Amino acid sequence: MARQKENRFLELEAGEKWSQYLFLQIGFALAFIFVFIPLLGPIYFIFIFIASIVIAIMVMRFMSKCSYELN
Repeated sequence: MARQKENRFLELEAGEKWSQYLFLQIGFALAFIFVFIPLLGPIYFIFIFIASIVIAIMVMRFMSKCSYELN
């Protein structure tokens, strides 16, 4: 939609948010490896949990911004 409305900034930001989401999913996949490391496992899970909350908030703000600018 941003491309159709010729809003290059939103298009770039959407790509950035997609990359962040993809890295978070890769982080979740790596969690299965870290579960076997006693000290690093819980720390890694806490980091992934906080990162998922931060990314979810950022994506929700971006969606709100898109709704405002594309309508």
